[in-house]
Amino acid sequence: MSKLLCRTWVGMCSVIMIAEPSAPSQEPPRSIEKRLDDVRRAYLDVAQSVYDGLNAFHGRGPVFDELTWKIQRAEADYTNAKLEREFSELELRIYDESTYPLERAVAAGSVKLATANLERIRGSIADQKNYLERSRKQTTNTLTEDLILQGAEVILREEERRRPVAEAELARETSRLDRLEKVLGPRRRAEVLAKKDEALGKELQKQSEWMAAKNDLQARISVARSLATEDEWGSRLANLDGVAIQLAEVGKKLRSFDDAKRIPTEQEARDIEDRIETSASRIRNVRRSLEVSRLRQLTAILSRFSSGPIAAQTATSPPSPIVGLLGDEGAEVRLDGARQSLIRACASILDRLEQIEGRVWDIPSQELAIRAAEACYKAAANRLAQAREVQKEYVETFFVRERTEALTAVAMAESTLKGSQEDLVRASAAMDRARRTATTSLPDADALRRFEIALKFARHGVQKSELELEHARNELDVLDNQGRPVREKELAADVERAISREISQRQTLTIEREKLAISKRPQTSAGLTAIEKASLRDLLGSIRDEAEIRGRIATTQSNDKPRDANVFREIESAIAALELKARGAERAITEPQFLEMARKLAELEKPTRTIAPRRGAPRPGRELFDKLRSISPEDRATLKSGTEEKKREILKKAGFTDEELEEMRGLREQPKR
Repeated sequence: MSKLLCRTWVGMCSVIMIAEPSAPSQEPPRSIEKRLDDVRRAYLDVAQSVYDGLNAFHGRGPVFDELTWKIQRAEADYTNAKLEREFSELELRIYDESTYPLERAVAAGSVKLATANLERIRGSIADQKNYLERSRKQTTNTLTEDLILQGAEVILREEERRRPVAEAELARETSRLDRLEKVLGPRRRAEVLAKKDEALGKELQKQSEWMAAKNDLQARISVARSLATEDEWGSRLANLDGVAIQLAEVGKKLRSFDDAKRIPTEQEARDIEDRIETSASRIRNVRRSLEVSRLRQLTAILSRFSSGPIAAQTATSPPSPIVGLLGDEGAEVRLDGARQSLIRACASILDRLEQIEGRVWDIPSQELAIRAAEACYKAAANRLAQAREVQKEYVETFFVRERTEALTAVAMAESTLKGSQEDLVRASAAMDRARRTATTSLPDADALRRFEIALKFARHGVQKSELELEHARNELDVLDNQGRPVREKELAADVERAISREISQRQTLTIEREKLAISKRPQTSAGLTAIEKASLRDLLGSIRDEAEIRGRIATTQSNDKPRDANVFREIESAIAALELKARGAERAITEPQFLEMARKLAELEKPTRTIAPRRGAPRPGRELFDKLRSISPEDRATLKSGTEEKKREILKKAGFTDEELEEMRGLREQPKR
């Protein structure tokens, strides 16, 4: 078949090349050239249709190449999404097996260190108290001994100040461990799990797109193959191949006449005309074959929307004709015209049904899309729950804990400042006593110097405690006036974003489920009006009549009996009746579209014109359009599917008179007559 295709296009190219004359001195008759040009154009049109159809039959051509690239891109996206999902699963496993145990071990270690530090401070306080008690019993009240006792008392007071800090640190670390086990750990795991669900949803979505692209390619190939079988395509190619050869020979012969500078004789002209007419007849037969195949395809689609035995009757129509029909050009043209009217009517009503029924999606890929939407919706719901939990926990727990810690820090800083001031008072008193009792000996001079150093350290301690208290109060003020409002706004924004995403994913899931329901429900014509349903039945009946006429023609031509004039008159009468029915069906289907388009154009008209209409000039139809435009959208929808009484009530409400209503009813009933 590929060889036949190549030969056909080579022949067509040769026809085009030979058809270019080289300025002969005497031209052949203009009628032959004009007829040859007409046949060439018809050949090109039909050959292009056969070429496109055969390429579609084998899945070749730019459209199928684009679909193939789309499938490859979708497969690559699906592979990447699958890797992302596997990585998210690995991340979840790493968190369960490594990250969380490590974080808990670190938090537990911090609790143990805080406990050990507190125990050390308590032991140091007990040891220092025992040391002071023994030292006071053994002192001789010398200046050096007073200095030693004062240093021991300072160490004891420092350790006693560290004890509440260590206790607060232990409580803080214990709280962190508890929060990690009960709040942070589960929350972080939920975040990783939500990320895994999102990756799963993305993977399923990409898989759905990949499957939809593959199914789209297979559906296009199936539609192309439903037009005709491989044998029918081969027969069409063979006919076009013969036509190309004949037209090439005709072109070569005309070229030879130009080269010889002579006009063909009457016999030669008659032979050329016979060849051209034979080629034209074969081209018409191929075109009829294509039209019958297209009509058969449209009938199979429309039969799903109609009840009754029409589908079974039209499905058994005879194959596409390749031979001549009646030998009567007028009857053949009328039958071709009726068939073309039926094709146009089928395409129009099919568009109308698709608008009503909606697009039918591929069920397996749509089920995958639903699973993807469910996974994304689950992840969005988890994100929303986490955002609300974080917001609630911050207001009820985390902020309270932060403020309590800040207040504790202020209280501890105040206590430390008070202790530092007491140490300064004691150091000053000790310095005064040392100056009164000091002698000129070297040990007393060294002790006096140490008392001075202790006094300086006490003064520095007071300054440090004052700065620490100021810092703690500033942190508390920032937390109350800035930290809490800013953090609450951030958490509220996170909640709003999570709500928006959850609503979006819920709507997406609902839409995908509706798509699946549309794909699974049986296709009916329930959305059509009564006139459209009757037109659909009449249309399918006309298609059946056309198939019966072709069957009678094929039966008549297969007999070896001489031509029966009565039979052919009956066939011609049937063709004439079919022509009327086909035109009536096309008119009945396209008239509502005509009225709808006129209404849309009237709605687009601006209320004011740059050029005022001439006074008194007639404006036919403008009043009707203005009245139609005043009808509300809800009433317009009722006009399409409501009862006659309801339609009349709406039109009367819009200002239509009884005469106008009768005129409109006559227009609607005109196809029936």
